[in-house]
Amino acid sequence: MIDPDSHLMQEIEFVASLGAQFTESMELDETLRNATLRVMEHLDAEAASVFLLNPEGTHLVCRFCAGPMDVTGLAVPFGKGILSRAVINNSLEMVLDVRGDKDFDAKVDEETSFVTHSILCAPLAMKGKPFGAIEIINKAGAHPLFTIKDGRLLSALASLSAFAIHHARMTAERVAQESLRQEIRLAGEIQRNLLPRNPEPRFPIFGINLPAQDISGDFYSHVVLADGRIAFSLGDVSGKGIRASMLMSKTISLFQCLCKTMLQPGRLLAAINDEVVETSSHGMFVTMIAGIYDPATENIVFANAGHLPPMLRKADGEFEVFEAEMPPLGILSGIGFPDEKVCLHGGSFYLYSDGVTEAGFDQELGEAGLKALLNEFAKYPLAQRLRGIVERLSSSGQPLHDDITLLVIESAASYPVGVLRFPSDPATLKEMRDRVRDMVESAGAAAGLTEAIVVAVNEACMNVIQHGYQGRSDEEYELRVGHHKNRHAMIFELLDHALPVDKAKIKSRSLEDVRPGGLGVHFIRHLMDEMEFCAPPDGYGNLLYMSIRMDKQNLLEIS
Repeated sequence: MIDPDSHLMQEIEFVASLGAQFTESMELDETLRNATLRVMEHLDAEAASVFLLNPEGTHLVCRFCAGPMDVTGLAVPFGKGILSRAVINNSLEMVLDVRGDKDFDAKVDEETSFVTHSILCAPLAMKGKPFGAIEIINKAGAHPLFTIKDGRLLSALASLSAFAIHHARMTAERVAQESLRQEIRLAGEIQRNLLPRNPEPRFPIFGINLPAQDISGDFYSHVVLADGRIAFSLGDVSGKGIRASMLMSKTISLFQCLCKTMLQPGRLLAAINDEVVETSSHGMFVTMIAGIYDPATENIVFANAGHLPPMLRKADGEFEVFEAEMPPLGILSGIGFPDEKVCLHGGSFYLYSDGVTEAGFDQELGEAGLKALLNEFAKYPLAQRLRGIVERLSSSGQPLHDDITLLVIESAASYPVGVLRFPSDPATLKEMRDRVRDMVESAGAAAGLTEAIVVAVNEACMNVIQHGYQGRSDEEYELRVGHHKNRHAMIFELLDHALPVDKAKIKSRSLEDVRPGGLGVHFIRHLMDEMEFCAPPDGYGNLLYMSIRMDKQNLLEIS
């Protein structure tokens, strides 16, 4: 005679061991396999299977089975049969003789030659919501009928299995989400690599892109052509996410490839349009401006495919807006895009995405608000100007609703004031300071700012003598001075014949670090609006570019 207490302990130990095994299992298929085999073996059944509701909720699908017949993948219409009855009622179903049950469907038996006599079926549920069922068929052994104890044990095992399946599903979802996040990060990295690197300060085009999410539908590009002209573009892909990112990457790649040989912007857009129409899907399209800028003449030729109208801010502060007439890329094939022409004449040409005009706090910025911002930042150098505008647009602390992209084209020419050449001898610094002082005062700088500029330029020249030439007095440095009247800024280009500097090592140090060296760099960076080592002309070792607005107020105060 079987000891009831001993039998109960065996059941408890089995449930506990199965629960521990489920806890260790992270894969859904492994969890289903463990649940099915252990339940079938412990309850001495001929067959067992786990059915889960499909995402649409229309069928119960066999995800794993054990026994003489493999019915994995079998889809049973939800609402029919004993399985559905257990799920719908969220209760144990014990059918000792299927021939007397009106819901039993004998089709599977007919197709597999397996004979079903009895069924024990328990729902799988989490928080009272069933999502499937465990079914065991035909009790074997000396007692071929399922018992109430079998039902209780299966219900307990079903609860454990439901938790394990839910845990495995959540783990799989987290893995999938992390994989998706990694794909999105990779797509964002690919996008950023397609955008131009920050150009040197003297370059006449500067762009900036601030994505609202990890990946952006906006893009911009500029490519220096063989004849010295510069091809440029800015665009916005409809939609969000990976598909928009892929279309953005394709469009910018097409532009960068075709612009080198297809020198008419309208023809270039037509070629890109036909490719986008042929390969894009789900009604996606691209608004885009493409053009060519000639630095020698300040002339711009551009074409617009459904993008926001670019603006020319003239030298006198007035604006001219160029409305788009043609549709975006990707809508109609075989259409042409007319070229338009404009000359800067000392002005600035702006391209932007709708994330710029739609940004704002209580209300959208709009075209009028953008014009006001452009006026406010007009005197700043290109990079500092756009960064200041973007910082203003994104300073609300709230997440961006759309990507922000800006590109500006502006004549890089400054009016030359003079070229100074001196031996690398500290004794020549006084004459250099006197000459620079005269140039800056003639350009209209106030006395306090003039002296600050003179000190900063002196520090830069001293660095060349001390560090570049290591005190050798038989070398020479050259200082080119210019005045950018539109920005009312002084431009300084310091050239030498020393070995190229390592930009990473050109660092200022804290004022609290009291020791020789380093404060000159700190002072120059603090005073100047721009300080950058650029690629020098042939025959020179280094070129230090510096610029400062003539209305700067901080003077000699170092903070």
